[in-house]
Amino acid sequence: SINATAVGTTFALTAGTPLTQGQSANITLPVITLPSGTSVIKIHSTLPNNLVDANPVNDTSTVSVTRVDPQALPATNDFETVFLTPGFSIRNPDNDALLWDWVTPGSGGAGTNSAFADNYNEDAVGTVDDFLTPTFLNTGLLATDSIYLSFDLAYKFYADIFGSISDELQILVTNNCGASYTTLFQGTGNAIASGSSGSFFIPTPADWRKRTFAIGQNIFAGGNFQFVIRNVNNWGNVMWIDNINVALKPRKDLQASAITRPAVTECASTFAPTFTVRNNGGQIITAFKVGYSLNGGTAVEVAVNQTLAPGAAYTHVFPVITFPTGTNSIRFYGIDPLSAEGGTDGTP
Repeated sequence: SINATAVGTTFALTAGTPLTQGQSANITLPVITLPSGTSVIKIHSTLPNNLVDANPVNDTSTVSVTRVDPQALPATNDFETVFLTPGFSIRNPDNDALLWDWVTPGSGGAGTNSAFADNYNEDAVGTVDDFLTPTFLNTGLLATDSIYLSFDLAYKFYADIFGSISDELQILVTNNCGASYTTLFQGTGNAIASGSSGSFFIPTPADWRKRTFAIGQNIFAGGNFQFVIRNVNNWGNVMWIDNINVALKPRKDLQASAITRPAVTECASTFAPTFTVRNNGGQIITAFKVGYSLNGGTAVEVAVNQTLAPGAAYTHVFPVITFPTGTNSIRFYGIDPLSAEGGTDGTP
């Protein structure tokens, strides 16, 4: 049954070889369809050798399973109105008292709420607690794309006259529904902390730090992907997170937008080729090149030191040329956009 609703029908199974006391066998049941979210599946056996089971209390096994429905980028969780915005979840694989919780204050004094893992009060050394992002679709991503995971972190490791103790932060990503993980970051001590404290740590605005991690095609080309923010307890101090954001790095895209001259029909033998490019990406372009080629001839190319904000356009008027009578072909282009982020045009 799934969520107390019977699925399929009971069927008779004959073991390939008889099962003596203490032996077991793996059985593959028919394929089922799970609803979205978390479901409870119960599987039971009955009538061994077509006789009433002498001990039916151990005939049923129960498992809880969550069906993950990938979603499109981006996704955010600022903890202000709810603990878990759609798609986000927590996981407590050790099933202990330590887990991520919804608390106050928020990051930098600007928000009301955040999440923390109380390593200070919970002596659960070596246990882990995960904060999971949604699983994201990898469709439509380009080879030049990067995906950013960012969040605000506040942490101070525990220190007193006897020494110091630090918990651990790990950032993981999976592209196979959790079958395996790639570690993007693993840090303790000063690598994650703004200092030390000998008491239960409650962050001030100055304690919060923005942390950003990225993946590229080597990860997301393998399948839909999910990030994990993992707290590893060492009985140190409280770890706080806020303002989780997963988004596509803004693309750099200089787009050929419009040809003003020539017109489809030109009545004069001369004209000034005029061409418009547009910043179709999310990065600020600081310089680029525009050019044209008439009838497949030598290209005329010009470097333009012009800043284009996302969505902005630039029109370049080339020197007047003379072109032959009859039908001609002219190809305009914009290339080599420069930006502070570096890299090439994402959609050349």
